[in-house]
Amino acid sequence: MNKSPLLFKGMISIAIFTLFAVLGMLHLGVKYSDPSFPALWYPYEIFLAVTAVALWYALLRKEIALNFSMNFNKDFFITLPIILMAILLLVYVLFTSQTLDNEKLAMFFATAVAVGIAEELIFRVAGYRVLLATGSSVKKAILLSSLLFSLFHLSNIAAGQGVEIMG
Repeated sequence: MNKSPLLFKGMISIAIFTLFAVLGMLHLGVKYSDPSFPALWYPYEIFLAVTAVALWYALLRKEIALNFSMNFNKDFFITLPIILMAILLLVYVLFTSQTLDNEKLAMFFATAVAVGIAEELIFRVAGYRVLLATGSSVKKAILLSSLLFSLFHLSNIAAGQGVEIMG
């Protein structure tokens, strides 16, 4: 079986997704620091999640099935405290914030879910799992999909987020 078409489809999926993200940020014309950015970016994030699902369906579904199984192994229990800390932090913010309204909360959850769907489908399925399916070693697949993930996030520069904001 020739695996290069599958690799090509995976890379095309990542390229299209990245192009849409960069064009969306450039089209908005506002920076992350602009208070209106979250409300303006929200529809784009939903669009990117739908795009990620559509790309998987159109290009990868026959070769790369989605697997939603959960293994309760050592790795799960190592990451459980991190997940619990995030949940506890969210609950703390919800109960102590005096300026949090329902609209902002709904936008936060919808965007968080949309980001999760979009990035997981693109970088875990079209990146990592396609690389594994085409014969890459686990280490190589992890390194290359991580590199693609990092390169994708260079698109943040289009939204005016420089490195100085991060640290």
